[in-house]
Amino acid sequence: MKRFFTFIILILILAMCPLQVFATQLPVASLKTDPDGNLYWQNTPLAETITKEHQPMLFSALPMQNTLPSRYDGRENGFETAVIDQGGANICWAITATDLLSLNLRQKLLPALAFSPAHLAWFAHRSLVYSDERTAGDGTLLSDPFLHGGNWLDATAALSAWNGPALETEFPFNDRDFSAMGNYAQADRKKREAVLTSAVCYYSKEINEPSNLSASQMTAIKQAVMREGGVQVSFYSAVGNYYTSAMTTAYYQNSRTATNHAVVVVGWDDHFSKQNFAASCQPPADGAWLCKNSWGNEWGDNGYFWLSYDDVSLNQIVSFAADSKYAYAENYQYDGFGFHGRVFSDDYIRFANVFTVDADCEIAAVGTWFLQNGADFTIDVYTGIDSDFTEPVQNIKAASISGIAADYGYRVVDLQAPVFVKKGETFSICVTLTANQNCPVVNAAIENTDADDYVSYSESGQSFVQIERDGSWYDTSVEGLNNVCLKALTLHTHTRSAVADICEECGKVVTLRETQLFRRLFEYFWFLIANFV
Repeated sequence: MKRFFTFIILILILAMCPLQVFATQLPVASLKTDPDGNLYWQNTPLAETITKEHQPMLFSALPMQNTLPSRYDGRENGFETAVIDQGGANICWAITATDLLSLNLRQKLLPALAFSPAHLAWFAHRSLVYSDERTAGDGTLLSDPFLHGGNWLDATAALSAWNGPALETEFPFNDRDFSAMGNYAQADRKKREAVLTSAVCYYSKEINEPSNLSASQMTAIKQAVMREGGVQVSFYSAVGNYYTSAMTTAYYQNSRTATNHAVVVVGWDDHFSKQNFAASCQPPADGAWLCKNSWGNEWGDNGYFWLSYDDVSLNQIVSFAADSKYAYAENYQYDGFGFHGRVFSDDYIRFANVFTVDADCEIAAVGTWFLQNGADFTIDVYTGIDSDFTEPVQNIKAASISGIAADYGYRVVDLQAPVFVKKGETFSICVTLTANQNCPVVNAAIENTDADDYVSYSESGQSFVQIERDGSWYDTSVEGLNNVCLKALTLHTHTRSAVADICEECGKVVTLRETQLFRRLFEYFWFLIANFV
């Protein structure tokens, strides 16, 4: 009963807040706007300070500071999750990905949930779909999902296909008995309690090269730690190089450039002394990342340790961001196993998917990979596609958004207004990438052909690529490339209709950007109803 009254009080408080306040305080997701009004992603340059104008999330519990501090510890702001012991399982990549999703939701003041790395590892490596789904025939069936290993691309492929994240309580990880995990039913594959909205790689290198992070990259990574709750870093972990003193545990090595482990970065200290590392192998300068390991809370400093800025193996530094599972309703997609190839051009490339909807819906966002830094992009949505279409861009252009994609990775891009599509209607989403001085080559992510450990399936009339301006469209299935990696996300009808009712009463017409706050409120309402009433 107490929870019920708490819920009612929350509704009354929110009901007293005026619409205009909500609308004027709403930032534009993780996008910025240039003088011409185009939306673009960009990591704030070193010389630029972080202000509320650049703060990407609506409900960030941590106010962004005017300048980056020399020391930061996310735990001091309440952003802390349980430390897992991976035991003999090679799933550090799944542990870091699910942990970062949890931290990101906490950062946004969304309900704090613990996600299952066992579920993610299983369905990332046992993902082959035998059904009438659009992704049927895509995936892999590895015999040892918990021993095979993986990386952020495996995690992103599964999560962007909405294969999780599922709750840890429903799919618990067991580091002592692998037989207690896995063999999950196919129906469990689509269980999810959040939606992946981005997986951004801030730094990557060739495995035989030493790490060499620039000042701007260091700044971007630190900003991501503060903004998203943390980042994943891969490095070469050798037991003999961990040094535990009376005060802390620190790690540095300078002989191996490959990676074999992944951890979560939750902070840093620019003045962390190099004297804190083993005397036999000390870094050349002060400074270290505060990392959360996956070896249990009895290891290190309650499961944490310091990783030198100068370790030569640092690689694949990635952030993961999420939204509530109520943020979107359906995921129209053909790529069920992520990208394993690319089509590229030194000038211009367009790629598109064509879908027929199962029920009345509103297309609210597009999910895709940006495999280059700095490309000009345009995303268009076309409706009323004819049944005998010969190219995917025809009839009504119902929505368009342009900008610059400055980060490498997967992104969900919200349209500026939703596009209504009737049941049985065919629509297409098309991404145009244009090379420029800062980005001489542009790439379209594709499933590609089969390999030893995975397969892909496609049908003609689904995915298309155009590699010359005003040139021919190529059906990627006919060309043997299978599908392009491009998804259309729809809204929940109860969210949109409720927002429309509220706005009609106040006589204000709002765009999807202005309704994001209302969507968040309804996500909270649904969560509270489901869990407390």
